[in-house]
Amino acid sequence: MITLANLRSVGSLALGTSLFVCSLMAPILANAQAQNTSQSPVGAVTAPTPAQLADPAWIDEGRVKFIHTCSYCHGEAGDAGKNKPFRDHLNWDPQAIHDTISDGRTNGANIMPSWEGSIPDDEIWKIVAYIRSLAGKPK
Repeated sequence: MITLANLRSVGSLALGTSLFVCSLMAPILANAQAQNTSQSPVGAVTAPTPAQLADPAWIDEGRVKFIHTCSYCHGEAGDAGKNKPFRDHLNWDPQAIHDTISDGRTNGANIMPSWEGSIPDDEIWKIVAYIRSLAGKPK
């Protein structure tokens, strides 16, 4: 027979178990949150500074990665593909470039695949640095 006293003891047991599990998980979750203060859950790094995006070493590393990964569709200097040449994009928002590489996009039959998970975020930012370095350069 189910009595109010039995329900209370079952409820107390469930509450006690929940509190115990929470006390075990709290340090684990706190540690995970502390490790992710500068990164998003998918491992994205914070946006670089304008100085980093203009750093010749970053631009060169980005150029190497761009040629290896992106030149099939965009050409080595961003002049190929279905979009206007990258050199014609003046004041292109670095975050917009990053997000397009990371998330991909579809514009009618023009499809850019997502590279998130395939290219580490710090390398995506170096590709962004290279793409921005092309702005305004003569062909």
